[in-house]
Amino acid sequence: VYDTLVSFEFDLSDTEDYFDNIRYFTFRLNMINSTHATIKLQLYLRGDDANNPIDSIFAQGPLEIKAGLLDKNNRVIPEEVWRHDETYTNERVSKLGSVTHLDAKVKLTFPSIPLPPVDYQNNELLWNQLAAKTGLTIEADEL
Repeated sequence: VYDTLVSFEFDLSDTEDYFDNIRYFTFRLNMINSTHATIKLQLYLRGDDANNPIDSIFAQGPLEIKAGLLDKNNRVIPEEVWRHDETYTNERVSKLGSVTHLDAKVKLTFPSIPLPPVDYQNNELLWNQLAAKTGLTIEADEL
């Protein structure tokens, strides 16, 4: 088991004036797990206080991404792109104006050693991409 927390600057505070116009805010996570580990992932939005998250992106709890399958030579077969959308509305959107950082809590769980051993390759990786989409309401006099 490998458990870590990684922090990234993710400053939305400069856009706080526009949050009244946002109807929804959707985070999309795309991932490819080409490792032989099951991954649990939670993303936390926070301000400058590292000990006080504002919100977690995945409201239902950490996401679980299954390990890649093994081929007949015990090499990991990468899965297709795994996608998850999480949409913020109303109250959750209003919290975004004070966000300055994104914390990723990642837990990798490797299976017990299979027989025969898994042939780990240099190209095994965890690829991920986080995107966001907003739905805005803008009045003509605000342009």
